[in-house]
Amino acid sequence: MPVSCRRVRKNTVLRNLSVLRKALPDVLLMAVVKNDGYGSGALPMAEAALACGFDAAGVARVSEGILLRKGGIRCPVFILSGTAEADWKEAIEENLIFPLDEDGNREKLSLLSESLGKTAEVMIPVDTGLHRIGVTPSQVIPFAKKVDHISSIRIKGFFTHLVDPDSAEKPFAGKQQLIWNSLVEEIQKAFPGRNFLFSASDSAAAEDMDFKENMARIGSLLHGIQPSPDVSHPIPVEPVMDIVSHVTHRVFVKKGETVGYNGLYRAEEDQWIATVPVGYGDGYRRTLSGRASVLIQGKRRKILGLICMDQMMVESDEHVKTGEEVILLGKQGKETIRAEELAGLADANVHEWLGGFRRLPLIWE
Repeated sequence: MPVSCRRVRKNTVLRNLSVLRKALPDVLLMAVVKNDGYGSGALPMAEAALACGFDAAGVARVSEGILLRKGGIRCPVFILSGTAEADWKEAIEENLIFPLDEDGNREKLSLLSESLGKTAEVMIPVDTGLHRIGVTPSQVIPFAKKVDHISSIRIKGFFTHLVDPDSAEKPFAGKQQLIWNSLVEEIQKAFPGRNFLFSASDSAAAEDMDFKENMARIGSLLHGIQPSPDVSHPIPVEPVMDIVSHVTHRVFVKKGETVGYNGLYRAEEDQWIATVPVGYGDGYRRTLSGRASVLIQGKRRKILGLICMDQMMVESDEHVKTGEEVILLGKQGKETIRAEELAGLADANVHEWLGGFRRLPLIWE
């Protein structure tokens, strides 16, 4: 094992996926594996999801979709963010489904797909209130009809994104629900048999919000992560990824000596210090200096002084030896450090926290 790594427990992944599939039996499921699968590995997570009965994969970038295709993923792969004209050629060649929401792009995309001798597969995004991408609801049917008349472009479905799915009250989602459900009825009349309709992400799917759709996008719940502290999910999933390292150095410091850059930590008594080779360059935020802890021998050990780019110093004792396992995220003995805890201490979103560790090698076991 490398001195520091991301360690994913495959059995826990498969258990989460099976629980999710059983909990949501009436809809197609998309495994959202953008940003390297929230840090857990896009390709192995997509493979596991498909093996457990998921139906599609979702990513944010065309380059991410291409990586899945090169890894052997043959299910529908959706690009969930806006794409640039420069990405269309590869998207079409790799049979990726991407958003189309601009009138001026219809003819350009048509000419490109014809020149490639292929059909571009697109989704029509609907802007029900997030104002990020999408066609306004009143223009969806007219716009889609124009696209539908182009033989080299195939509409695979329609989707929208919710404004506040992770909040407790969801004042925006309720309004979006009314807009979306009404529009779906029009879509089904105008475009019968189109494959995919989706709006719900983790929170909305788990809480069984009454959206008219046949697919749900599942992201953080794949990894056992609750997307928000404000939402309590009835689906019992467990965290799948640990951040693991090892002690590389020990030193005994005297009372009054300082530790780390700028001497921000001063020992209040004689004590042992251990060095752990993970730093902010690996994704462990510097804002956690002096605030967060790691686990060594099943005990919490506080981070001392400033976190460095590649290393940090932590509390230790005479029993800790060089080479000792260190858990920065995960469970050791009876203690657990969760991503939600660290994201909260860093004033960060749990998704951005988990996705920041890509410099560390990834191991599935």
